[in-house]
Amino acid sequence: MADKSWKAFERRIAAVVGGKRRGAYTRGSQGGLTDVLSEHWAVECKLLGRSSHSAILDACRQSETNAEPGQTPAAFVKRKGDRDRDTIVAMRLETWRAWYCDG
Repeated sequence: MADKSWKAFERRIAAVVGGKRRGAYTRGSQGGLTDVLSEHWAVECKLLGRSSHSAILDACRQSETNAEPGQTPAAFVKRKGDRDRDTIVAMRLETWRAWYCDG
Protein backbone atom coordinates (compact mmCIF):
# COMPACT_ATOMS: atom_id res chain seq x y z
CA MET A 1 0.00 0.00 0.00
CA ALA A 2 1.33 3.45 -0.93
CA ASP A 3 2.23 5.83 1.87
CA LYS A 4 -0.08 8.80 2.42
CA SER A 5 1.53 12.12 1.47
CA TRP A 6 0.79 13.73 4.83
CA LYS A 7 2.36 10.83 6.74
CA ALA A 8 5.52 11.06 4.64
CA PHE A 9 5.57 14.84 5.20
CA GLU A 10 5.32 14.34 8.97
CA ARG A 11 8.23 11.85 8.85
CA ARG A 12 10.41 14.24 6.87
CA ILE A 13 9.69 17.12 9.26
CA ALA A 14 10.37 14.81 12.21
CA ALA A 15 13.81 14.11 10.74
CA VAL A 16 14.46 17.86 10.38
CA VAL A 17 13.75 18.55 14.08
CA GLY A 18 15.45 15.38 15.31
CA GLY A 19 12.23 13.66 16.29
CA LYS A 20 9.95 10.84 15.23
CA ARG A 21 6.47 10.84 13.74
CA ARG A 22 3.93 10.08 16.47
CA GLY A 23 1.45 8.18 14.33
CA ALA A 24 -2.31 8.05 14.52
CA TYR A 25 -3.91 9.46 17.63
CA THR A 26 -7.58 9.75 18.49
CA ARG A 27 -8.26 12.79 20.58
CA GLY A 28 -9.06 12.07 24.18
CA SER A 29 -10.36 14.20 27.01
CA GLN A 30 -6.99 15.99 27.24
CA GLY A 31 -7.10 17.15 23.60
CA GLY A 32 -4.63 16.20 20.90
CA LEU A 33 -0.95 15.46 20.82
CA THR A 34 1.81 16.83 18.63
CA ASP A 35 2.40 15.23 15.22
CA VAL A 36 6.09 14.69 16.01
CA LEU A 37 7.72 13.29 19.15
CA SER A 38 10.54 15.70 19.94
CA GLU A 39 12.27 16.81 23.11
CA HIS A 40 12.47 20.47 22.11
CA TRP A 41 9.65 21.08 19.63
CA ALA A 42 5.85 20.84 19.66
CA VAL A 43 5.31 20.26 15.95
CA GLU A 44 2.02 20.50 14.09
CA CYS A 45 2.33 19.51 10.42
CA LYS A 46 -0.22 20.56 7.82
CA LEU A 47 -0.17 19.46 4.19
CA LEU A 48 -2.90 21.54 2.58
CA GLY A 49 -4.49 21.79 -0.83
CA ARG A 50 -4.97 25.50 -0.23
CA SER A 51 -3.11 27.15 2.57
CA SER A 52 -4.83 30.11 4.16
CA HIS A 53 -4.05 32.43 7.01
CA SER A 54 -6.75 30.81 9.13
CA ALA A 55 -5.36 27.29 8.48
CA ILE A 56 -1.86 28.42 9.45
CA LEU A 57 -3.17 30.21 12.54
CA ASP A 58 -5.15 27.12 13.58
CA ALA A 59 -2.02 24.98 13.19
CA CYS A 60 -0.02 27.43 15.34
CA ARG A 61 -2.66 27.37 18.06
CA GLN A 62 -2.81 23.58 17.92
CA SER A 63 0.97 23.32 18.41
CA GLU A 64 0.72 25.71 21.38
CA THR A 65 -2.11 23.73 22.96
CA ASN A 66 -0.27 20.44 22.58
CA ALA A 67 3.18 21.65 23.69
CA GLU A 68 4.72 20.08 26.76
CA PRO A 69 6.61 22.34 29.19
CA GLY A 70 9.90 23.42 27.61
CA GLN A 71 8.84 22.62 24.03
CA THR A 72 8.80 25.39 21.44
CA PRO A 73 5.49 25.29 19.54
CA ALA A 74 5.72 25.58 15.75
CA ALA A 75 3.51 24.81 12.79
CA PHE A 76 5.06 23.38 9.62
CA VAL A 77 2.72 24.13 6.72
CA LYS A 78 3.11 23.12 3.09
CA ARG A 79 0.85 23.06 0.06
CA LYS A 80 0.37 19.73 -1.67
CA GLY A 81 2.74 19.47 -4.60
CA ASP A 82 5.24 22.02 -3.25
CA ARG A 83 8.77 21.02 -2.34
CA ASP A 84 9.68 20.66 1.32
CA ARG A 85 12.06 23.61 1.04
CA ASP A 86 8.97 25.81 0.57
CA THR A 87 7.43 24.70 3.87
CA ILE A 88 6.49 27.61 6.10
CA VAL A 89 7.45 27.34 9.76
CA ALA A 90 5.00 29.50 11.68
CA MET A 91 4.55 30.81 15.19
CA ARG A 92 2.14 33.47 16.45
CA LEU A 93 3.74 36.81 17.37
CA GLU A 94 2.58 36.52 20.99
CA THR A 95 4.27 33.13 21.30
CA TRP A 96 7.43 34.25 19.51
CA ARG A 97 7.75 37.25 21.84
CA ALA A 98 7.29 35.05 24.92
CA TRP A 99 10.02 32.67 23.72
CA TYR A 100 12.55 35.07 22.25
CA CYS A 101 11.98 38.58 23.63
CA ASP A 102 10.29 38.45 27.02
CA GLY A 103 11.96 35.32 28.36
